[in-house]
Amino acid sequence: MSTSIAIRLATAGILGLGLALGTGPAHGQSGSDSNQSSSKQSSSSSSSKSSSKQSSSSSSDSDRSSSSNSSSDSSSSRQSDSDSSSSRSSDSDRSSSRSGQSDSDRSSSRDSSRDRSSSSNSSSSRTRAAFDAPPRDWVDRLDRDDRTALEPLLGYVAPSWQGVDGVAWIGRGPQSLSDWRGRPVIVQSFTSRMNGVRIAERLARALEAAQVEDLAVLLVHIPEGAEHAPKVLERQPVPYPVLVDSTGRVADAFGFYKRPTNLLIDRQGNVRYAGLTADGAAAAAKVLAAESYDPEVPAAVRDQPEAVADDAAAFPTFTGSVGRARDLRGKAAPPFVVDRWMSDADAPNGRLLVIDFFATWCGPCIASVPHLRSLARAYPQDVCVVGLTDESRRNYDNGLRKRNMKTEDFGYAIASDPQARVKSAFAVTAIPHIAIVSGDGVVRWQGHPQRLDDATIRSLIEANRQSAGSAGPDSGSAPPRRWTRGS
Repeated sequence: MSTSIAIRLATAGILGLGLALGTGPAHGQSGSDSNQSSSKQSSSSSSSKSSSKQSSSSSSDSDRSSSSNSSSDSSSSRQSDSDSSSSRSSDSDRSSSRSGQSDSDRSSSRDSSRDRSSSSNSSSSRTRAAFDAPPRDWVDRLDRDDRTALEPLLGYVAPSWQGVDGVAWIGRGPQSLSDWRGRPVIVQSFTSRMNGVRIAERLARALEAAQVEDLAVLLVHIPEGAEHAPKVLERQPVPYPVLVDSTGRVADAFGFYKRPTNLLIDRQGNVRYAGLTADGAAAAAKVLAAESYDPEVPAAVRDQPEAVADDAAAFPTFTGSVGRARDLRGKAAPPFVVDRWMSDADAPNGRLLVIDFFATWCGPCIASVPHLRSLARAYPQDVCVVGLTDESRRNYDNGLRKRNMKTEDFGYAIASDPQARVKSAFAVTAIPHIAIVSGDGVVRWQGHPQRLDDATIRSLIEANRQSAGSAGPDSGSAPPRRWTRGS
């Protein structure tokens, strides 16, 4: 393959990655590079002008590769002429691309992506498969954290929920997504709270209008409102099986958080699209449904990041009493779940999570607020402080009123868990009590808030930074845990 073609193919691959996340150039613009490369092929061949136009609009990556490999050593001068011809035609190609995506353009993109995916999978099941660049009007508006959480899944086999606790079904769902291998699949997150069922209804209408055949749809109910999901969905039934995730472990694996979003999986089992609107998901599903299935080609398995040597030694260890609670230092943290947020929600996203077990009626708890507030303000990039009470909303509001306080006075996130699930997991019998969980989901420190000094928190921050930096951005790492902090 000549150097010029190799550079153009590498550039096309980078553009594809950005577009799949909705962050790159417009869909039509990425087509111009493909058209330029196709134009070089047609100008160097003996085809007629009409066949040259057809090649420019619909040639695939595999066609380009085949043409390049069959060239003789004497093709250098012809390649130079082709480059010149491609340069002259690029302006018209770009104009054609900017005018919109025609059916033939999208067909060409699909053929090219299938060729790349087949080539990638046949060479190694552990190589990231090709994933498509959706047109901009397919892409939903997600914030940076939500879209970043979906990115590691693109091009790999979809996650599994097998062996995960806290999973319940409404309707008959598959044992795993591998049961649906050979069919395109949409996995859509939602909640039954606050009219969230409309998300599923909107998707159903879009799919019906698109008339997609042989499609499987799975709804994942996020932890918010999970306890009320059976009753709500009995009144407002949905046409798809629902996996109710009460702990957040499945939602974390799929990169789902509070805003509804989705993943689209091709027949081979690889995630091809993520974060689309209902209409965009329907259009993408139609693309995937038109593709063939090869049972001999395995899905691309994500490489597991190598373990960091002496990882436990990177974090300082502490001895002594933790107070009236179970000592979980050095062990995996229980799932961090809340019933509702009294303040704006906050998620660690790799930062140290400082859980403050407190109550508004507890004098020592309120006395510790300034210390925790200064901690949150001093290290906002490294520490996520969450005050967790087991009071009801009414008792919480009354407690603050008696102290002439507002939620904003805390200066960090406040959440309520009347079931005391996290508190019970730590067996806390006296408050205040705090637990610090590192980005890898391990409890690192426990005790009274006033015993947490600056030297201790600095040592934990430094160790957490080093631990987080051990894996690169394409090391195959899973989406960040935002619902849970456990393993």
